[in-house]
Parts: sequence; C-alpha cells; structure tokens
Amino acid sequence: MKRKIYGAPGQMECKLIINNGLFRAEVHFRGGSIMAKARRPASYATSRFIEQDIIENSAEYKSGKIVLLHEVEVPDDAEEMARKASLSAAKQPKTTEESEKPATETTEEQPHEDATDESSDGAADDGDVQTIEVACKADAVEWLKEHYPEKGYNGNTLRSKEAFAAACKEAGVEFKMAE
Repeated sequence: MKRKIYGAPGQMECKLIINNGLFRAEVHFRGGSIMAKARRPASYATSRFIEQDIIENSAEYKSGKIVLLHEVEVPDDAEEMARKASLSAAKQPKTTEESEKPATETTEEQPHEDATDESSDGAADDGDVQTIEVACKADAVEWLKEHYPEKGYNGNTLRSKEAFAAACKEAGVEFKMAE
C-alpha cells in the first residue's frame, strides 16, 4: 500500500472540494507555514487508493494547485492484514478439498450425488465439520456465497443467527471469528 502526501503550495491551510464525475471529495490541507527563509506548503496525507485517484485526476492537481510531495510504501494495517489472511485461509482448505473430493465422488455412483446434496445435513452431523477462521461474520457470508453459489446465500437471508447457523450446518462448516 502506498501512502502519498500531497501539498498545496503557498497555502498555510486550505480546504478544497474536488468534483470528479460522480465523486465529491473534501480535502483539508493543514500544517503549512510561511517564514522569511522557508516555505512549507499545507499538506494532506492518505493511503486510500480511491482518494489518491480522485486527487490525481482532478483539475486542481493537473493545474498545479495540488502537488505530490512524497510517496512512501507502507505495510498494510492490522485490519487489512487480518482480512487478507482470513480470505486466503478460507480459500486454501477448499482448494485442497476440491482436488480430493471429485476423485472420490467420481468413483462412487453418480445417481447418489443428487441424494448427497439433499442430505448434506447428515454429513455435517457425522462430525465432518470444517473449521474456517474469518475476521467477521460478513467474511463468513462471503465465503459461503463463493463456495456454495448453488444454495443462493446472501447477506439478507443469513442476517439472523438462526439462518446463519442453519446455513453453516447445511454446508458442514464452522466459522471461528479471529480476534
């Protein structure tokens, strides 16, 4: 992730409203100083890609009213790292299971495959429950939507605790929320 620091030359403080198509951003430049021997422009720092894109595509940036002072590569914050880790962990077990399961299912009877879809609750009751660590319930819902698109899961249908628990039981998974 890149952290960019923008400046408003000749300004001690400045509030710019940038209209860029459908987006409108209010950018507050602060901390500038003008002294006899040195000038320090008012600055604004952000690591959000959307804000960087809006600023860099604005007429103020292109005309020189806003300039890029500094650009630094920074590590992801704790929340972003946890989210990426949970998504990669959630995807990893499924990819190994997908490579193993089709081989075993093709050796079994094909007509029985329809019956296993209806009785997936039975498979989950037998102790064949997969535990997946996620950052929050929204990530768990996303994981269910990705891995079981045929079930039609979405955030609205899985809003209540009962519906979410039933979907987890049906899919044979248990979600552990990361702390």
